[in-house]
Formats: sequence, C-alpha cells, structure tokens
Amino acid sequence: MEDHVVQEMATPETMDSQNFKEKSLDFMEKLLEQGADDSTVVRNLAGLDDARAWKIRGEFLETGGNVHHVLSGLAGLDSEKSWETRMHFLKQKKYESSILLSLTGLDSKEAWDIRETVLEEAGKDHKSALAISLTGNDSPEAWKMRSKLLKEGFKESVAESLAGIDSALAWKMRERFIDEGLGALVARTLAGLDSKEAWDMRKKLGTEDDSWVIEGLAGVDSPRAWDMRSLAIEENRNMDYVAKSLAGLDSDRAWEMRSLLFEKEISKNALRVVDKKKVKSKEESLEVESSQDVLAQGVYGNYLMAGVRKALKDKIEQNGQ
Repeated sequence: MEDHVVQEMATPETMDSQNFKEKSLDFMEKLLEQGADDSTVVRNLAGLDDARAWKIRGEFLETGGNVHHVLSGLAGLDSEKSWETRMHFLKQKKYESSILLSLTGLDSKEAWDIRETVLEEAGKDHKSALAISLTGNDSPEAWKMRSKLLKEGFKESVAESLAGIDSALAWKMRERFIDEGLGALVARTLAGLDSKEAWDMRKKLGTEDDSWVIEGLAGVDSPRAWDMRSLAIEENRNMDYVAKSLAGLDSDRAWEMRSLLFEKEISKNALRVVDKKKVKSKEESLEVESSQDVLAQGVYGNYLMAGVRKALKDKIEQNGQ
C-alpha cells in the first residue's frame, strides 16, 4: 500500500466546531425548503444542541412527527435538555430502542446505567439498538457488552458499533465479520479512519462494488478519500454514497462538493430521486430516498458520526495530543 500525505484531516475540532454547526444548520434548513423529508433531517442532527436544532425538532414533533426520529438524532448530546427529553420519553416505555440509539457517543454514568438496565431486563427487541449505542466506544466496558451481545446473536449490530475505532481488537473483529459475510457493514465502520489498515481493508472490500466503501469515507478528508469521491462523480456512479460520505466534514472541498451535488440534484439524474406522490406503500418509501434526503445525511451526521467523533476524541486523548 502506498504511503499518502494527509491534508486537511478531519479532527474533533473541525468536526465539532461552532462554525461547522452553524453552516450545517443553514444547509439543512435549505434542504427542508427544497422538500427534504423532515424525519431524515431530525435523524441527522446528532450532536447539534443549539436553539436552531431544537427548533427543528420541536416543529417536527408539533406537526405529528415520529418521536423515534427525534430521539435517534440526540446521539452525542449530553446536555440537560437532551437528558430531559430522553427521560420524558423513557417513562412512556415505548421508545427504548430509540433512546438507546440516542446514547451513541456517550460514556457517562447515566448512559451506562440505561445500557446495563436494558442488557439485564430488556428482550431482544431492544438489544440491537443497545449494541449500536456502543458505536465508537473502545472502552473495556463497551467490549464486555459487545461480547455478551455477540453470544446472544447480535453480530450485525455489534459490527456496526465498530465505526471509527482504530484499536487492534476492532481490526481483529472486522476481519472476523468480513469472513462471516458482513463486508458491507464493515466498510461503513471505516468512517473517520485514514490509517494504512483502513485503506488496505477498503481495497479488499471494494473489488466488486465500492458503494459501501465510499459511504465509509465519512469523516475522512484526506487526498486519497477525495480521489475516490471524485472518480465516482466523474463516472456518474454511486452519487448518493458520495453525498453521504461527506458527513462530518467541514473543509472547503466538502462544502464545494455539497454545493455541486445540490446543483446536480436539480437535474434529477445525479442522485436517487423519487416522486413521493407516486410511492404506493410504506415499504416502498423505505427503499427510495429523495436527493434532498440523501444530501441531508452527508452534513453533520447521524448517530454513527456521533460515535466516530467520540472515537476520534478518545484516540487523541490516549495519544496525549
């Protein structure tokens, strides 16, 4: 594998700056004006805790929006208001899975108390979300819980929880899951990773279809990642995955590509587009996304990016940087 020079790498500072948050909300509001599905937008507000983000959430709920979407979009938030929201809906005993997703990126005692309670008391309905709530968490407690959940059969969700983690144990588990046929999921867990190991694995996974590999570039701002995105755009393929791969990026190049994809959306050719009036069933609507919805997933990010941010911060703290 050739060595590569890292430039403009995403860092916790750039991925979590107030300026990025403001620009993300500007773009999300623009997408809403252009017809983006509001449920997609609220799911992708993970980590956004200012008044504008809460206004979007509040208006969504006031118009009958699904509580599950709001809760999953609270991932990474440890504020008083986020905990008040979680506990309010936890008392209703019908949103447990989404509350668990909202704990992604959190390592506080409150978050672990809820996880431990679910592990001991909840049925299988909620344990998939419990595993995903560990995304980006490389602590001994997280690995102990993953081990228990693996024994109970939740390997897909455990695989997803490896996103952003760069430890030896995580790489060993990725190899195991690839051997077990979960390559697409593993590709997404490379989000935020620009190491030699990550690129070797991308090469291994992208031999036949690199769509999931491209989506797994979320949070990666290096020249090599941009080469992969640019090639896909030049070949007019996997455009929706390219859009999603911009999640967590605040570089000039990322914003230029968002603008480019937004303009291409107008042509109705670049990204997957659906006329929502022609969707005949709920099942069909889950299989198609408007281009505005796809773009909304490539800005600040959902619960996965909340986990990736945590993994990046923890790695830097461990290295004493």
